[in-house]
Formats: sequence, structure tokens, C-alpha cells
Amino acid sequence: MFAKLLLFLLVFFFIFVIGIGTLARAVRRALFGSPSSANRDNPPGRSSRGRFGNEEKAEHMLPCSVCGVHVPESDGIKSGGKFFCCEAHRK
Repeated sequence: MFAKLLLFLLVFFFIFVIGIGTLARAVRRALFGSPSSANRDNPPGRSSRGRFGNEEKAEHMLPCSVCGVHVPESDGIKSGGKFFCCEAHRK
């Protein structure tokens, strides 16, 4: 008798927990939208947002021909087929 009651309570508890979890997911989707709809254009595992929530895309980094320091392509200087991190290294 006690074993049946315990089994019933365990089954009831698990069904209750699963039901609450399902309800919470439904409420979250209703309030915030589906997580899959936010990344529809991106491959799995990739986010359209940066690390800090901005929408900027990563920029190509190139090494300086003199010191080897990698800088964003837009910040460096191209001259004579070479890439430099600053004006001083270009001279």
C-alpha cells in the first residue's frame, strides 16, 4: 500500500514538473518570441549579435609588414603592396 502511494506521488510529481516546464516555455515564447526565429538567417551556433550585443561585423585583421602587429584593415595603411599599422612604419 505504501509503495503504491509513493509510486503515485513520484509519478504525479514528475508529471507536474514537466507540465510546469512546458508552461514556462510557452509563456517565454509568447513574451519573447521563439529563439529559432532570431537566428533564421545565421548558421547554427552563430549569433547575429556581437559579444556585447552590437550588430557590428568582424573586420579582417592584417599584420604590419614592419612589426607584425595585427590591426584592422581599415585602421592600417596600404602602400606599395604592403600593409602597415601606422604612418611611421610606412616610412
